[in-house]
Amino acid sequence: MKTADIITAAEIGAMTVIDLRDTEELHSSGYASGALHIPLNDLIAKADPSSPQHDRRLMREKPLAVYSAAGRRSRIAVQLLTGFGYKAVDIGGFYVWAAAGGPVSR
Repeated sequence: MKTADIITAAEIGAMTVIDLRDTEELHSSGYASGALHIPLNDLIAKADPSSPQHDRRLMREKPLAVYSAAGRRSRIAVQLLTGFGYKAVDIGGFYVWAAAGGPVSR
């Protein structure tokens, strides 16, 4: 899936975007507007529907797109999310989102 398609899907609410970076990274560079902030270290508990820490904004019926700083964490996250039954795509790094014209908040 092309980044431009992900941006459009997120803008119309057809896809949820997840920022996997830590808080310091968000503050230093901004984040994709409307993205959920779930650091990779928290993703297992937040994505597992049987966990008491499950984030109800994550729904198996709605595709997810993930990004990190350079893309390493996002590749790991796609594997993890797919294992839990989510449809997930890897945007790569935050810079990919921003370079494709995705809205950025600071």
